[in-house]
Amino acid sequence: MASTLSVSKIQGLATAASPTTVEIASGHKISGASGSIVAPGQVIQTVSNSDGTAFTTTSTSYVNLISVSITPKFSNSKILITGTMFVTHRDYYDGRIKLVFDSGSGNTDITLGSATAEYMVRENGHPSQNFSTSNWGNTCALYSAVPYVLNFDHSPNTTSAVSYIVQGLTGHNSQTFFFNRGSTSATDILHISTIIAQEIAQ
Repeated sequence: MASTLSVSKIQGLATAASPTTVEIASGHKISGASGSIVAPGQVIQTVSNSDGTAFTTTSTSYVNLISVSITPKFSNSKILITGTMFVTHRDYYDGRIKLVFDSGSGNTDITLGSATAEYMVRENGHPSQNFSTSNWGNTCALYSAVPYVLNFDHSPNTTSAVSYIVQGLTGHNSQTFFFNRGSTSATDILHISTIIAQEIAQ
């Protein structure tokens, strides 16, 4: 039979090697009712994925670029998705990237209210302008890959595996969308795109 201990303060043992530390034995955890985490905002787990492979597409439908999968421990958790995508689009029209999730029944857009988690991707410059720019400390030529930052939260309401996927497309099949590289040549500097999913206790 479980017992209840009511206290107003817990502190480390004064004679211990670290008297200001209260240690939880290996394999044990502090939990609330029904096994929930006590501290809202606590990071329960972190999963990440990186990709430094160059990829191009002329698809006008979204194609997968990079993804990360996480299995929430609690159904009421939020998932914080962050990351950096290095992309560009040449020449006219526009490219786009967006964030979707798949919990086993196909891709669904991540939305912020009524808006889709989507970015427009345009070239860094135009040939007639003849300029370069600084990209995270490196001097980059026209049409260099530009970092797009992800920062979204999502409530999957499940303890089954969920995949978060970044997708990209071109606005016209005569133009090319580039991932992890600029569009000047295949020998352009390669970048590493990352995506991170963190389960946050509620």
